[in-house]
Amino acid sequence: VETARLEFDPDGNGSWPSVTHVIIASGEDRAAADPLAAAGLAWAYDAPILLVDQDFVPNSVKVAIGQMAQSNGSLNVHIVGGTYSVPSKLMADITASASPVVPAYDRVRADGNRYDMAAAIASRVDAEWEHRYGAGTSPPVALLANGADSSKFFDALALSPISANEGFPILLVSQDSVPGATNGALSSLNPGQKIVGGGPATVSDSVVTQLGATRVWGPDRYRNAIATADYAVGRSWLDRTNVGVAAKLPDALCAGAIMGRMGGVSLITQG
Repeated sequence: VETARLEFDPDGNGSWPSVTHVIIASGEDRAAADPLAAAGLAWAYDAPILLVDQDFVPNSVKVAIGQMAQSNGSLNVHIVGGTYSVPSKLMADITASASPVVPAYDRVRADGNRYDMAAAIASRVDAEWEHRYGAGTSPPVALLANGADSSKFFDALALSPISANEGFPILLVSQDSVPGATNGALSSLNPGQKIVGGGPATVSDSVVTQLGATRVWGPDRYRNAIATADYAVGRSWLDRTNVGVAAKLPDALCAGAIMGRMGGVSLITQG
């Protein structure tokens, strides 16, 4: 919530000006793969990402949702993932928090796995490109990272500011293969460029060759984030005016989307 306030409630007075969309994702490690690609949704809906627990909506999130709804008169709630990630029972708390405004709910989900989930988010991003820029328009760049190994999720999160600022979708692969859902999404998007985040120990050379992608990487998560930031700045997608630093997965998830909206980069540190 406090990260979201940086851009969406900068005065800290609870007004959340013009926020009519909010993205709700799991803040638990067990469901960390679902929101890996959520920065694309933050771009599509110009919305903050807030996190919930499996069993309850934290009070700070309830307060923020109530402030958003009552300040702006409506609220569209985009839930990332299926009921394993964000159980349906939590919607009652969200609805009560927004009262007397009645939220409109939209669950972004896929009948499959984390790769299908990222592909479903990419489809939403693609639809927003058509809405903003005309029929037949698609994102010119697709971002790809390892979604199989939680120890390597920081590579995807280093890409998230680019996704949030430029509207380039993040798709997921494993170290040695490209899942069918990802291949299908790439065929549909037909991007002019594919960028893989992470080194050969994260995404193999054979996968990069198969994708016809450009690799951006550093030898560990810290230097990989630096290399990603440098590449984004070099392409004028982001700049160094604002720099976010995070050490833990949920913090980096939320910060990446906000840093993208601020046009800044995200770095990773030890605790």
